[in-house]
Amino acid sequence: MEQLKTYYPAKLVEVELSQEIMDFEDLDDYRYLNILARLHDEPLGLIRLSIIDGRCSADQIKHGIAKSLNWPVLKHLIEDGLAEPLNGTTLDISSLFGTSHPVWDEPLPAVSVIVCTRNRPDDLQRCLKSLEEAPYPDCEIIVVDNAPSDERTKEMIDNHFPGMRYVREPRPGLDWARNRGIAEACGEIIAYADDDVLVDRNWILAIGKAFVENPNIMGLAGLVLPSELETPAQVLFEQRGGFSRGFEQKWYQIDPAQSGNASLFLGTGNIGTGANMAFRRSLFTDIGLFDPALDAGTVSENCGDLDIFYRTLHAGHAILYEPQALVFHRHRREMEQFADQSKKYGIGLAAYHGKCIMEYGKVRLRFAAFHFWWLWEWYFKQLVRSYTRPTRYPRELLWSEFRGYILGITRYRKAKKLAEKISREHEVGVYQEHILGGNPRLEQGTAH
Repeated sequence: MEQLKTYYPAKLVEVELSQEIMDFEDLDDYRYLNILARLHDEPLGLIRLSIIDGRCSADQIKHGIAKSLNWPVLKHLIEDGLAEPLNGTTLDISSLFGTSHPVWDEPLPAVSVIVCTRNRPDDLQRCLKSLEEAPYPDCEIIVVDNAPSDERTKEMIDNHFPGMRYVREPRPGLDWARNRGIAEACGEIIAYADDDVLVDRNWILAIGKAFVENPNIMGLAGLVLPSELETPAQVLFEQRGGFSRGFEQKWYQIDPAQSGNASLFLGTGNIGTGANMAFRRSLFTDIGLFDPALDAGTVSENCGDLDIFYRTLHAGHAILYEPQALVFHRHRREMEQFADQSKKYGIGLAAYHGKCIMEYGKVRLRFAAFHFWWLWEWYFKQLVRSYTRPTRYPRELLWSEFRGYILGITRYRKAKKLAEKISREHEVGVYQEHILGGNPRLEQGTAH
């Protein structure tokens, strides 16, 4: 891929704005500096600066922050100022810089953190180490080992994380593992983190606070930033869209009585990703569990997270996008891995779209229209453009994802049959009844 020579690694750093900003030096191996700006430990935004002669000066950083993050900084300071009693009759902006950041002192819900994994003990160990450094007053961490081929994961947890709970789920498929985590969990809030992320030190706290402050939400998606941008594959993943959905809090909800409106949220990837999501436990008694015919480990390859987001909205519940709930994802480093991932993304999206067309009869035509719109906007136009004008995104990767999408159109029906076969071969009723409270109308993985 000739274009790859134009992709340069970026150094990722954090800057706390309440402290003195220093120069960054010895950056000769990088072209750019990506700075996560925090104020009182809360992430406010990401800025990208050029590295000149191996360094980025404090003045350059201050100028970049002032240019890009003026409003987020001011908004944060105003909120801190309003949380304190006013000493006079007016609010003086200059006085805001002297206010202290409020400390959370309200009760928090019990949180169960579920990390699903398979044969990646090294990635998992880094993830669990970051969870150890994320304090929370009432939290359990459960590792669900999905159809492992060896004992490495169990041995690693026994040796390094004896306070965490290890559970083996024999049925292959990420959504089987997610469902097993629900069965094992005791918390009111169930949070999921992928095994290839590092959670921010305030991740669990941000999730607990969000559910307290927003009692009407049933689901949450958090901010996902790259943990490194060292290789062309990682840079390209971010250019293609990455996992980040920005630093602004957003609410998503639809009126279930207006069923036509529901199809507007078929693209629930705009909400967030399964690498960083959380739900109230009670949600699953209402809408059912994750669909085991979707996501990694199945022929559908992906999109179990998009499906659960959509089903939550379809039932009339609200989902919050909360950027304070931050994790750092380790993108695939090699181009071969990224090409394979792109193909699987295409397969997963087509399988998910196919499921929606099959199972939501009232809005089937809207879903079908979205399906063709997606083919045109996301694939055909970009492929045509790659032949008519220079593009920095390799055409081979576009073709890989497009081929995956075509392959995935019929995958959901096949995956559903395989999931039903696995259900018959394993006893699922024991923990299904525990999760769903014995409600006979709810079946594992159904969309209604």
